[in-house]
Formats: sequence, structure tokens, C-alpha cells
Amino acid sequence: MLRINKLTDYGIVLLTRLVNATDDETSSVRELADQTRLTQPMTSKILKILTREGILESQRGVKGGYRLARDSREISMAQVITALEGPIGITECTSHTDDGEEECQFITLCPVHGNWQKINHVVQQALASISLYEMVSPAAGLLDGALDAATKPAPPTHVAVNFRPGIGGGRTDEAQGAFSEDNRPSAETAADNEIHEANLS
Repeated sequence: MLRINKLTDYGIVLLTRLVNATDDETSSVRELADQTRLTQPMTSKILKILTREGILESQRGVKGGYRLARDSREISMAQVITALEGPIGITECTSHTDDGEEECQFITLCPVHGNWQKINHVVQQALASISLYEMVSPAAGLLDGALDAATKPAPPTHVAVNFRPGIGGGRTDEAQGAFSEDNRPSAETAADNEIHEANLS
């Protein structure tokens, strides 16, 4: 099953809390943690990653906090997922190592490599066509627009993205429970363990 990991799932929820903020308005770690029912250590870790990757910007001081680095209409789901998980790729042959070579050693013998690239392109285009702003809007018409964008002819160049079948935590029952009052983690240790598990996946 294709799944985003828990940190990405939580990260998108945190980002949606910043969509309606004014240009000079910031939100603190504590405020965002309270709004999403996540622990402060987990919230802080995710916000720091998103800031490092240019999705957010931070402001220090008494009125400091976090805000979107640009308009929410200019931030795509593909950009957010890449920031939190790295390049998106459905299979080994649609991903690249740091030296730019495909990871799969059987790529020259595989008869389905080209078709996986087409599928990978569709996933990439669908995610790139949906903005953070749209994630807080009614879903009507959202999927139609994503499908229209995804079914455009793939370019001749290779598209690499890091979604692996069966990898990542996704929105499991445990993940959903993090947003309810009764299941909110009660200690930093629990949050650190969950972050560690998410990173391993």
C-alpha cells in the first residue's frame, strides 16, 4: 500500500493551521500543538524540518513563531511530501541515489520499468496539482482537477519521486488517535518514540 509516513501526515495538518494567518501573524509551537493535539516535541521537530526546507519561516522574539514562507496557493502537496520524506518514488527504478543512478540493479532486465515511470509521473503530477490552500477547501472538484493534471502526457525526461509500496506509517488508527483528546501523548518520551518509528519507516 502507498502511504505517507506519520511525520508527513502530521506536518500537513500543522501546515493547514497556518493557511488563514495574515502575512505578519505567527503561531508558536505551543499554539500549534494545542490546536492539533500533538505533543510539543513532535510539533517542534516537524516545524523545524519544514523551515529548513523552505516551506515555513520562523521569527524569534516575544511574538515569534512560524508562518508560511509563501502563499498557500504556491505550496503543493508534492513539495510538502518531498520536504518531509525526500524525493517521491513508487519503486526502486523510479528513485535515484545521491549519485544520480537508479537503485535497482535489475533495471536493464525489467520489462515494466518504463510503465512504472509513467505511473510515477501520474502520482507526481497529481500531488503537484493540489495546493496547501486546496487542502483546507471543500473537496468538491479537487480530485477532478488532480486527475486532469495527472493524465497529461509524461515528459521524456525521468521523473523521480520517494513513495515506496508498503513503506511509511500513513494514517493508521494510531495516527488518527493522535488528534483526539483521549489519545494525546502525555510525555515527550512517547513523542520521541513515535518520531523514531516514523523515521525508521
